[in-house]
Amino acid sequence: MNAAVAETAEEARRLALPQALAMVALRTGGRLGPQRLTEDAEKVELPPQHQALADTMLTRWVVDEPVAARRRIEMLAREYAVDEVMVHPVAGAFAGTPAGSSPAREATLRLLVG
Repeated sequence: MNAAVAETAEEARRLALPQALAMVALRTGGRLGPQRLTEDAEKVELPPQHQALADTMLTRWVVDEPVAARRRIEMLAREYAVDEVMVHPVAGAFAGTPAGSSPAREATLRLLVG
């Protein structure tokens, strides 16, 4: 499952936005390219139908603060009767983040394990 976890739900949603925009482009035949930085993604204004698609995707992903994110994963695992869940960290980067690192994605995994 796609996940972006941060200290607050608001920050997690900000970090998930670049991936959501990339997925909207993929699903709607839009232009694909390198993933946007979080600040650049926040400036994008989607048409209403594309915004609805992005919002729907974000509700299906785990995008939250650590305790709520862990609860959501546990709930989904019970709902689907699975023993394990593969987490795909999708948190974006901010301007100034070194290109060879993914600190927000690493933080997603670290915050999930507590």
